[in-house]
Amino acid sequence: MLAIGSPGIGVRTSTSCNALLTELQQIWSDIGESEADKDRMLWELERECLEVYRRKVEEAANAKARLHQSVAAKEAELATLMAALGELNVYSPIQSEKRSSSLKGKLASISPLVEDLRKKKEERMKQFADIKAQIEKISGEMSEYGYLSTNSISTLSMNEEDLSLRNLSEHQTHLRALQSEKVCS
Repeated sequence: MLAIGSPGIGVRTSTSCNALLTELQQIWSDIGESEADKDRMLWELERECLEVYRRKVEEAANAKARLHQSVAAKEAELATLMAALGELNVYSPIQSEKRSSSLKGKLASISPLVEDLRKKKEERMKQFADIKAQIEKISGEMSEYGYLSTNSISTLSMNEEDLSLRNLSEHQTHLRALQSEKVCS
């Protein structure tokens, strides 16, 4: 009989199968089955077992492929979020390999990082939107009164692909410049 998995499981499976096979052969002997019928039934039993194993291997391979695809998708999302936020040292594939060699382990280690960066992206987008709203408000007020110089017109736009602190700082600097210009006007 085939022994699958760890040695303990293989021994238990083999022992259980051997005990059942012995019992089955005893029943066949008690019934009076011929050797040819016993051989045919054993061959059929072995074929059915192989089909079950084959199906289980196929299911496991499909599950592995889905997990692999999930890990790749999370890694791609992580890379996209890191690029958008200008994050450099949040995650390293080498660190992930050291943390876990299993696909479930990799997925479990990447998922919280992705969630944290998603939250960070949402927060950063709120900051950008707030600054942009303030810039638009001040620009509108200044243009209403004719105080807006051509240099003060906002050329900054919120780009979801560049939510870095550097870009946020540029927006904040532009807002402060407008606020100063408004006060001086």
